[in-house]
Amino acid sequence: LMGPCDGLFVISKAWYNNDIEDLFLWNPSIRKLSKLPYSGIDVCNRRFAYGFGYIESQNDYHIVEIVASKPSYFIADISVYSLRNNSWKTIHEFPSISLPENVKFIKGKFHWITGGGNGSGSNATWFNPGDDEFGNVALPNPSGDTSNWKLVSSSGNLCMTCDYRNKTDVWVMIQYG
Repeated sequence: LMGPCDGLFVISKAWYNNDIEDLFLWNPSIRKLSKLPYSGIDVCNRRFAYGFGYIESQNDYHIVEIVASKPSYFIADISVYSLRNNSWKTIHEFPSISLPENVKFIKGKFHWITGGGNGSGSNATWFNPGDDEFGNVALPNPSGDTSNWKLVSSSGNLCMTCDYRNKTDVWVMIQYG
């Protein structure tokens, strides 16, 4: 389940059955569930991640599908769905990075953590579906023994949380770009 984004959710059947990817757009306020077209990317026996967001400049909702091949888990395919066009496009050029744990849509871009694996020397790689550009934002370096770190959004700001045994640190990026 992805979302909410303006009250809309995206549901993926593939998360539960890993055979055939079925994506649905769900609007609970009008009780409507719509099946989205197939992206053309085979997710069978591969790992994948999704992001969902609204591109204000295009007045359009987008879904990014990121798929990685085993055993390396480096990204092999990226596709972007446009609700307005009801179609997918394949992104042919992208950085050689590993599959994200989670994808967050913040400030018009999809973000995911890349880098050191324990937070050290890490970046948030971003993808702008409006112009198909990729970039990086430096993230703070957590200290000590971290068990879990991830990107989140708070009041529209890019944030990183880092869970320790007895506490959680939260960094908020107030200025972006």
